[in-house]
Amino acid sequence: MQTHGHDMHIQRLLRVALRRQWPIVLSVISLWSVGANGAQITISQQEATGQFQTASVRALRLDGVGDPMEQTTSVPGTTDLTLPEGLWEVQILGDRMWAPPVHLRNDDSSTVRVWPAVALTGTLNAGSALRARFTSLEPQGASGEARCAVAGEKWECWLPTGRYDLRFSAPGSAPEFRFDMVVPKDSKPPKDLKPPDLRLQFVAGASLSGSVEAARGSRIPVEGTKVVMIPASRETAGEAHVVSADGKGFFQFKGLAPGDYSVGVNTKGLVARTQSVNILADRAAELSTPLLLDTPKRLTVTVMPPLDPAGVSWSLRLVSFDARARTVSLISESQATAAGEWSHRGLTAGEYEVQIRLASGELWKSETVVVGFEDVAIAVFAPAMRITGLVTLGDRPLSARLSFGGEGGPMLNSDAEGRVTGEIPPDDQEERSILVEAETPRVRRTVKARIQRNEGRDAYFTINLTATTLMGRVVDEDRSPQPDAILTVTRDANDFEQGFTEKDGSFEIAGLEPGEYNVTAAGFRRLSKPISVELRKGEAAEVELVLERNEQVRGRMTMGDTPVISAEIYARSREAWTPIPHQVRTNERGFFELDLPPGTKTYDGLAVHPAFDIVIGRGSVRPGRIAWVRTNQIGGMVIIESTSYGDLVLGHNGAEVDVSLIVSLAGSVVPGRLTVPRLEPGQYSVCSRKSAACVNGYLAPRGTLTLTIDQSAD
Repeated sequence: MQTHGHDMHIQRLLRVALRRQWPIVLSVISLWSVGANGAQITISQQEATGQFQTASVRALRLDGVGDPMEQTTSVPGTTDLTLPEGLWEVQILGDRMWAPPVHLRNDDSSTVRVWPAVALTGTLNAGSALRARFTSLEPQGASGEARCAVAGEKWECWLPTGRYDLRFSAPGSAPEFRFDMVVPKDSKPPKDLKPPDLRLQFVAGASLSGSVEAARGSRIPVEGTKVVMIPASRETAGEAHVVSADGKGFFQFKGLAPGDYSVGVNTKGLVARTQSVNILADRAAELSTPLLLDTPKRLTVTVMPPLDPAGVSWSLRLVSFDARARTVSLISESQATAAGEWSHRGLTAGEYEVQIRLASGELWKSETVVVGFEDVAIAVFAPAMRITGLVTLGDRPLSARLSFGGEGGPMLNSDAEGRVTGEIPPDDQEERSILVEAETPRVRRTVKARIQRNEGRDAYFTINLTATTLMGRVVDEDRSPQPDAILTVTRDANDFEQGFTEKDGSFEIAGLEPGEYNVTAAGFRRLSKPISVELRKGEAAEVELVLERNEQVRGRMTMGDTPVISAEIYARSREAWTPIPHQVRTNERGFFELDLPPGTKTYDGLAVHPAFDIVIGRGSVRPGRIAWVRTNQIGGMVIIESTSYGDLVLGHNGAEVDVSLIVSLAGSVVPGRLTVPRLEPGQYSVCSRKSAACVNGYLAPRGTLTLTIDQSAD
């Protein structure tokens, strides 16, 4: 009775508003105010008509589980909808109206704005199914998608009135675009507007659309820019495709053969970074970021001294960063002259990294450079610091390779007496990360070494590895030895080493710090269960690892009926420990095969794609069944305020994922603040492994959730 009385009160207020021509204010009505046990939807009209209409409220669970739900309601009005568990897409469907879908859980409430719709009609050359996506060009205008009715060559779409950019799509054909079109209230355009061309001439096959934009700060006209699409493989070998961009920079290629292509511009005096695309049969592809058009710039680098410590010319590598696409690309790599000079032409405005490398390939120094409106010339000071050192294993000298800065850094060798002499890049840090590798005994260990100076100010260091030994062998389930298996020895998430077994399946690793470790071995689609072993100073520990067949999860990632291609899928077993998550990529149909450790029954999963919502959830190993990952484009932003994030986990849908992993894939970091965009809506929590500190909150579709976690107790 309380709910009924509340609805009657709302109806009376709406009738008064309509009768007196008051604007209807959009609002969210708290679920608790009516005592309802379900989702509540308030429906309002964009334009007051003075009349009530009947509409259907239809709900479909986004993951496809459960039957659709439907009930009738009044427009305007308020309705309660009892939803089972999960996230549901709710639509308001009625005659001569359009409303955007909303996404709700049972405890949510929301307001849906309904626009009056009119019929837009036209003809087409082929197809029995048609969809229209409309993007408003007016403030507060409607944007969304509508299904269209097709009868022979004629079609009809009911769209909200307004001014739009339109995209019409039919299965198996390139979409048709119409820009700056008016959907008038009376189905007739004003006299000062050109009647729209509503003859849709679809071209069968795959397509690619995108846009050309002038680089930031430049005033380059984009109309007429020649965009070139060049086949990158033998399967698509042939002539290049060339189209011209329109006044808005839009371009489209139609009737493409499947395969890999590169897309760039071929306009005299102008350049844009080339992008690589993969075209699938009968699919419409869109560039995720525009081609940025710019006048070509030249970068000149002068390295001092002009030669590396070996007296050979430096090797320079230039890489670029695309913040929007979150990609790093190699632009150029070549040797500098004997005078230390190097240059590259044809650059667009943006951020780059210049890497100064030895002739042997090790990274010596890197510099970030920003290219703006003019050519850029920089000088890079790359001096060498002479250093001596001593490397021992226990009380014995160790002959080893030392990579300063870790793998890929400048390398020096210690002799049979364990002594090191050579030149390395200077560094202000007192400690340097050094990768120590030796063959006999087998050592592969990353350590922190303190750089000291004697009275004569000469630099020196000492590395003394503890005399511990881990040895054993890796066998298959039939007891046969497994050569070249990957061995992983881990103490914590940030401290692990890897190596390979010998031809007889044996292994030996020396120099690890005393303590308790987890040891695992991996082969082709086989993994051992982790074994815990304690290493003691001066002692040898022996283990045997048995490779077992992995648990396999076959899945698919989609948005609606569309496969999500090249998404990164990460998963970590809940029952079997592994040092790092298992990772795969979806194929051209959105499918993936994920290998998990033996004994896995449940796992925490993470799916990331730059164009879609990030999906986090817990899954179960179910042989013979597809694990379906459904994503959308309604995600919001989670901001985590914390003094550190190395030990934080993000919880959602029963799963826990390392915050550091998500941030490295899709987030950004400033001191004390982490930002992760495009997370699917729902309840989230952030917890610290080192303490019991936890915070949680609800992320609404396209909303922002800030979680502040106090780690002072850590």
